[in-house]
Amino acid sequence: MQQVTTTSGVLTGTDLGSVHRYAGIRFAEAPSGDRRFRAPVPHRAAGHVDATSFGPTAWQPASALEAMLGGGAEERSEDCLHLNVWAPAGAIGQDATRPVMVWIHGGGFSTGSGSSPIYDGASLAARGDTVVVSINYRLGPLGFLHLDHLDPELAGSGNLGLLDQLAALDWVQENIAAFGGDAGNVTIFGESAGGMSVSSLLAIAGDSGRFHRVIAQSGAVHNLTTSDVAAETAARVMEAAGVDSLDELMAIDPAALIAAGERVRGAGGNVLDRINGAHELGPQLMSFQPVLDGHVIERPLLDAIRDGVGSSVALLTGVNVDEWNLFDPTRKPLPADRLATRIDRLAAASATPDAASSALAAAYDMSIDDDGMAPRAVQSTLMTDAVFRLPAVRMLEARAEAGSAGHHYQFSWASPVAGGILGSCHALELPFVFGTIGASGMHSFVGDHPPIELSERMQDTWLHFARHGVPSEDSETFPTYDPDRRRVHDFGEVNAVVEHPHAERTHAWADLL
Repeated sequence: MQQVTTTSGVLTGTDLGSVHRYAGIRFAEAPSGDRRFRAPVPHRAAGHVDATSFGPTAWQPASALEAMLGGGAEERSEDCLHLNVWAPAGAIGQDATRPVMVWIHGGGFSTGSGSSPIYDGASLAARGDTVVVSINYRLGPLGFLHLDHLDPELAGSGNLGLLDQLAALDWVQENIAAFGGDAGNVTIFGESAGGMSVSSLLAIAGDSGRFHRVIAQSGAVHNLTTSDVAAETAARVMEAAGVDSLDELMAIDPAALIAAGERVRGAGGNVLDRINGAHELGPQLMSFQPVLDGHVIERPLLDAIRDGVGSSVALLTGVNVDEWNLFDPTRKPLPADRLATRIDRLAAASATPDAASSALAAAYDMSIDDDGMAPRAVQSTLMTDAVFRLPAVRMLEARAEAGSAGHHYQFSWASPVAGGILGSCHALELPFVFGTIGASGMHSFVGDHPPIELSERMQDTWLHFARHGVPSEDSETFPTYDPDRRRVHDFGEVNAVVEHPHAERTHAWADLL
């Protein structure tokens, strides 16, 4: 097994045949104890390091989704800042010319890890002669608890997870050539909170040279909390944890802090909070998220993109057509008047709320009310648009205003499990992108016979984008996004381009989000 010399030591990994894997590499240190809630510290080490096993994950609560994706059983630790590298077997010690893809996992900024089996980078690395990296970052209150107002030395505490991600990218810049990767051609990609993360990094560090392409799956830049609201959330967490001072907060057991975070619903100011709380619409989501703190994030992220930050970075972004089905799979009847109330709450953010409410009601066909199942289906579509599809559209529009191109996709293949109740739900594209549709337990998500050719198409698209900055050489097959035509590449049973999908619904949101 070839050893690799890095700033983290001389690594010995695992020979997987066509790919070598180096796991559990410490890229930075997360301060703990009375130094908790501070920026990551660079890690330097000499000597030999066993990189055959994944490192511990960030402290987090149990997650049904993580369990379904094959993760969630790993050791938890505040000492979680580790990454993993998959490199083609012939790349080690060779010319550093291969594209690099750095994966940032999702999980609502509260769960997940880079070592989840669904994110195994071996298939992408081998298929694309590409170096693939996955990372961990701090989650929940340990990664996104805003405490700047209590102690200026804790400035940036509400965005520690993002700072961890940047530290990982700094490690990549310094070390990836040893694995045969080109530090001048780095793609960051992520899904859900990972998609929100890579989009946020585009807006705050897109001109830093740390990365050169972005793939944002089911996540954009709308999940941003104001400092005032984040301060209220921090106060609730401290109350739930039974602590009265920062000293006590520094000393609390991390498991107890995570548990306190679970008992608090952060009023994040996102679309979920505007509809009378996410607890009415599914599991606890997004209690913690990036903060507009004036330190790490100095201005609204969409404004930064609109002003041209990261405009030279290539962007591919998209959504699954039935995202919200994952969060509302029960299909219990929903009274139409309750759905109408939620639409009114959404429309309240408009300068003309009555007109906005009427437009939304018409676009989502609120005229039908049978046994409550039609309103339930309408709500799923509404939430898919509000939380995922429209933020992606707004980010592409902002890029267009800055004179920068982007590409848009939608994933429409529907899972056959449980009678098709999931549809093309949130996270369903992940095993197709990573080529892990055959991984143990994945049949409960994608069924017994998922289309291999769809996985190959998606892998090839992601790999082509990472290598060349465009998803395809054929601009008709995968066109550049144009706000006037809104052409979207559809990943379904066949390749297709859809012009201005869901046009009426998109227009109904013109004065919202």
